[in-house]
Amino acid sequence: MYAPLPNHFVPISDDEWGTNCDDHPERRAIKRICVEADSFGAEYSNMCQECLDEFNAYKQQKRDDPEQWDTCPRCKNSVPQLSSFRDPDEGSHGPVYHRCPDCVAKFWKRWEEENCYDDDDY
Repeated sequence: MYAPLPNHFVPISDDEWGTNCDDHPERRAIKRICVEADSFGAEYSNMCQECLDEFNAYKQQKRDDPEQWDTCPRCKNSVPQLSSFRDPDEGSHGPVYHRCPDCVAKFWKRWEEENCYDDDDY
């Protein structure tokens, strides 16, 4: 089963909460983004075109202003946006970690080295 991560867009589908924009209920949503995810589930935001444009403009403005960048809790480097990931050893609905892209790449490289099974051993 797929467990979404924060800041990832997911398909819009009819559900019990509807598919209208969260900020403009009279408009149909065109995008849905995961705004929070943890071991209890995920929360989403439905966006109309105007809200999506505002969201994208905010993200671009943040990327362009280093004073607004996030600090990686592991290496303390500042980056425009932290990446979200889960440790596969903790399950597909385990805790979500937020790190810079370099720390995430190091994690996956190390995880692959530790979990790479040589087919010749079987």
